[in-house]
Amino acid sequence: MLFYLNTYRSTHKLKFQIFDFFDFFLDLKHQLLNYFMKKTTKFLLALSMLFVLGITASNAQMYVSKIPPVPVRKRAPRPSPKYVWIAPEWEPYNKNYSAGFWGFPPRAGAIWIQGRWSKTPKGYTWIGGHWK
Repeated sequence: MLFYLNTYRSTHKLKFQIFDFFDFFLDLKHQLLNYFMKKTTKFLLALSMLFVLGITASNAQMYVSKIPPVPVRKRAPRPSPKYVWIAPEWEPYNKNYSAGFWGFPPRAGAIWIQGRWSKTPKGYTWIGGHWK
């Protein structure tokens, strides 16, 4: 019986030592994951901030030496008296005018200010239309 108890105690200790050994590695694994997650989160946050700042800072003006002619297109009939004609707008990246359309004002009394060309020392630049 005594031999059995000693064997039980020694195997029991061994089991705990093995569990402690694995607990050490599990704890190390969790610490490393936590460390890398924090670093990854900080990196992704910094990267997203640079991306947002890059987008807001890239509002570049495009210039043309001559004003392109506005294509003549037939207007569709007005859907209702509340609609306002929104003239074709210059799309600098397509280097073409968009089609005009009938637009509904966003609020009562809103007025559509048509886009226009503005002369600058570098050439002409388009100032887009907007609701006022």
